[in-house]
Amino acid sequence: MQRRVVLPGDSIAPVGEVFAADGAGVHERDGYFCASRYGVLDMVVSTGPQHFVQVLPVRRARGEVVRPRRLVPAVGDRVLCQVVRTGRRQALAAILRVEDDDDLRGEFYGVIRQQNATVKASTDTPVYELFQPAEVLWAHVVALGDRRHLFLSTAEPDTGVVSPGGTLVAR
Repeated sequence: MQRRVVLPGDSIAPVGEVFAADGAGVHERDGYFCASRYGVLDMVVSTGPQHFVQVLPVRRARGEVVRPRRLVPAVGDRVLCQVVRTGRRQALAAILRVEDDDDLRGEFYGVIRQQNATVKASTDTPVYELFQPAEVLWAHVVALGDRRHLFLSTAEPDTGVVSPGGTLVAR
């Protein structure tokens, strides 16, 4: 039996050398079995021509499943951010933290586009009239965007300016 930690997308073996059951945490891509989830690759070596493979969840000594640390905020996350720059059609905000996720590390920026700024504002309202630099606000991640920015929305009832001028107010 061979064991190693695999990440989603890691190549395991050619399809002809191994077999896997449905729900084993692997999928077929371009003639290879690849990991579908984070976990420990469990390959049972058999005397026949094919070996059985599956990806098992990683567990700690107490039995709880270990979740891999996220690298970027996900779509739907609520984030606390500070407006860096505003323009007519969008605002740039530095993401300070992700709600309910203290492990996420890194410097992230988000763009609040005019159509995602607020439900009440018409499309003619410039974004620089809605947000000012240094304001702290809650927003939702609506798309991952490009390599530099996430797309944010403040159009939901639980989002918007928390503190004008960059001073945090206790909620």
